Amino acid sequence: MAKDGLICLGVIAIIFLSVGGWEFSAWQNSFVCDYYPCDSNTTDYNAGIALSTIGSLAALWWVVLLVKYLKQRKSAQAGTSTALNNNNNNISTTPQITQPPAIKKKEGAGFCGNCGTSVQTPFCAQCGCLV
Repeated sequence: MAKDGLICLGVIAIIFLSVGGWEFSAWQNSFVCDYYPCDSNTTDYNAGIALSTIGSLAALWWVVLLVKYLKQRKSAQAGTSTALNNNNNNISTTPQITQPPAIKKKEGAGFCGNCGTSVQTPFCAQCGCLV
């Protein structure tokens, strides 16, 4: 869940809790107790219970999602740094340069790649190229 969703859920929880509190105060102020037995409006009381319950559940769900979001964010940040700095794995950070196997030259006759003459030394006697 994105950060915007967490903010919206927190605002919704605050709204439901505050409206539920207003309903409770409306219920308490609705008592008529002059000279006869008190009669109250139970609709405000029931609405206050319902709205406060919804607000409490939204607040609890908001806390659960906030903890989950923060754990994911922390593990995502920690996962990239520990994978690069972990020396226990056998991944080398420096590239290994492999050289082709050395070509063994035959003792004795060789041929010049430039002029094609048979040579016995590292340099061609006819053209002077390195064999």
